[in-house]
Amino acid sequence: MIDGFHIDPGTYVQLSIADTGCGMDPEMTKRIFEPFFTTKKPGKGTGLGLAVVYGIIKNHDGYIYCESEPNKGTIFSVILPASAVGREPQKVQEKPKQNAYGTEKILLADDEESILETVKDTLKLFGYQVVTAENGEEALETYRHKKDEIDLVILDLIMPGGGGKKCLHGLLEINHNVKVLMTSGYSSNQQIAELKLAGAAGFIHKPYRPEDLLFTIREIMNTRNHADNDRIPLHNNNGV
Repeated sequence: MIDGFHIDPGTYVQLSIADTGCGMDPEMTKRIFEPFFTTKKPGKGTGLGLAVVYGIIKNHDGYIYCESEPNKGTIFSVILPASAVGREPQKVQEKPKQNAYGTEKILLADDEESILETVKDTLKLFGYQVVTAENGEEALETYRHKKDEIDLVILDLIMPGGGGKKCLHGLLEINHNVKVLMTSGYSSNQQIAELKLAGAAGFIHKPYRPEDLLFTIREIMNTRNHADNDRIPLHNNNGV
């Protein structure tokens, strides 16, 4: 335990980096590792940098924490497991690393401007072509006109203009083989199961890490289309 920060017992190496800048208040310090959190205006920054750093360190069984006070600067501490000198290396069967890059065209539909811009920038950075929509009706209209170009739809579940469920129905009516990745921060396991049975190719919870989104996209794009008889219609068409 370091200043209320829990660390599992073991031998670690710690790297601390400090500055003498303006610092941050406690509320901001709590949120700095959240995906999409940024204090910059739309289009001026993605807010993904520290979220990516956090993901990399966690993938190496490490820890990162931040101490900061307004007008007193900031200290970031990275703690990574130490390797014992002279110990015989263990043979570990590593999982093949999945390629996060792609060239497909993606329709991204979300009513939150900050998420829309951030995810679009991330996808373009990894080679994807992106078109956007701010609600369900706009997403349907865009797909109707560009269905032969669009390879995947990333669809927020709760949006104005019909909502995610209704939009999913409409997309499947236009093209029963459409690949749709649903996303939301407010969904139960039952709702997720219903969406998948209805034809959604996958689901990812908000807030998600950029690498999780990218790998989920590759899994969907590398999987064959669902068979029609595997789909069960959703019963709720009331606009959510």
